[in-house]
Amino acid sequence: MSITSESPDYDDLPRLSPSQLGVYDHCNMSWKFNYLDELKKKRQVQQLFFQKGNYFHQLCHFYYQGVQTGMVPGSPQILEYMTDQIKEDSKDINLENVQVMYSVIKMITRYVNAQSPRIDKDVHKIIGVERPVEYVLETEYGPIVVEGYIDLPYEDKYGITTVRDHKTGQKGSWANYQLYTLPQLLIYACLLWLEGYTVRKVEINFINSYDYKKKEPTIQEAFQLYQVQITQEMIENFWEYIKEKATRVMYLRQNPKAIQPTYSKDCGKCDYQPICIANLKGQPTRGLIINGYDKVDRREFRRQSKAADAPWGNEEDSGGDSDLLGW
Repeated sequence: MSITSESPDYDDLPRLSPSQLGVYDHCNMSWKFNYLDELKKKRQVQQLFFQKGNYFHQLCHFYYQGVQTGMVPGSPQILEYMTDQIKEDSKDINLENVQVMYSVIKMITRYVNAQSPRIDKDVHKIIGVERPVEYVLETEYGPIVVEGYIDLPYEDKYGITTVRDHKTGQKGSWANYQLYTLPQLLIYACLLWLEGYTVRKVEINFINSYDYKKKEPTIQEAFQLYQVQITQEMIENFWEYIKEKATRVMYLRQNPKAIQPTYSKDCGKCDYQPICIANLKGQPTRGLIINGYDKVDRREFRRQSKAADAPWGNEEDSGGDSDLLGW
């Protein structure tokens, strides 16, 4: 009998998200510490609630929820809708986040007035905002749930589906050729295709969150939309690639002794470098893990946050300024 989301043991199945795949491809050992051992580095400094990228994402998602209900991009109605939300958020303002909040409000105002009416003119129907997608993939080593959350999937008037992801950062380093092989967007395209949608475009909506001190950036500097056309053959070929990756992930889950680290120049930025160095020296790691890391139940965390698996590591994962692989 095939397993579905209604099956009693569904919540206990292993997961494979775009972020997890990014970590796995980058270093199998980092993937092991993140997703098998469920180790999260202890941190003394907590992130600010109004971290700039996160807050823009929050407002952007709220904005498109309004568009989804029928509000016209750039209209007085949606401006009032956004103003009411910002007034509500301002109740949490303090000396630590006032500058961030002021900066993001300027950005979202320009986005609503100028950028959205330009890039959203072909949006006929929004399929969802932060829309969950998932598929139970059967492998020779057992089932695994391929999953994710899409910022903005939408259909045009011809019923053609586009997958959009919102990204914030300090430079527009996206190139269209990168989108053709970006696992995050292609996984989303595959999962929507498996639901019956005709996906023919993927795009990155990039928002420049750099703080300009001496000038107001142009609309082209502040916002950019990168998009490429994809074919059904591309989707089917990438799905075969995902099935192979998922099979290997399931094999390593059952055979963790086969996992090997990837030593590279990026090791110095990894939260798990101390454990890897100790392993390399042949030293015990138990004390390092007890003193430096927390054990976190991913299933419980996922139930509470209702979000796909993301790495415990680099704090960029929390939603704002993530890179190509989302880690």
